[in-house]
Amino acid sequence: MDRKIWALIDNSEGSQDLAETRKYIETNREWEQRYEELLMLHRELSDIPADQPSMRFTQNVWEEIEQLHTPFSAQSYINMRIVKGIAALFFVIIAGAFLYGVATTGMSFLTIENTRKVNFAMDLSANTIQLFIFGNILLLLLFFEKISQRIFGKGHHEQ
Repeated sequence: MDRKIWALIDNSEGSQDLAETRKYIETNREWEQRYEELLMLHRELSDIPADQPSMRFTQNVWEEIEQLHTPFSAQSYINMRIVKGIAALFFVIIAGAFLYGVATTGMSFLTIENTRKVNFAMDLSANTIQLFIFGNILLLLLFFEKISQRIFGKGHHEQ
């Protein structure tokens, strides 16, 4: 009942539904009383001005926030020497693994005698395949690092 009466007050339903609601109000005393109550409430609510902040409210709030002291930056609790030391450790491990892979792989195809003969057939020993896979993994890691930098942005703590 209330929903239909509010629809009549707001003129938000179709004309057939509004005509049906008007008929109920004219013929039923309970509907008529409820209509008068809701109509009075609607008039009182429409007379009250809406509480709206001033036009500069958002700008004033942001100005206040800018004046507040911001919390200390991440540089005060992140020791960059430790971060650089960890990065250097990873670099040394990766470089050492790469050099180990190169050193254990037979480099017989680089001798002077073999360079005069062009041989397109490769010596696919286990070490050669391991070196190839290791190189591909390194390239894949570098690729994922570049992609993650594009997605998540550059580091915030760069110096």
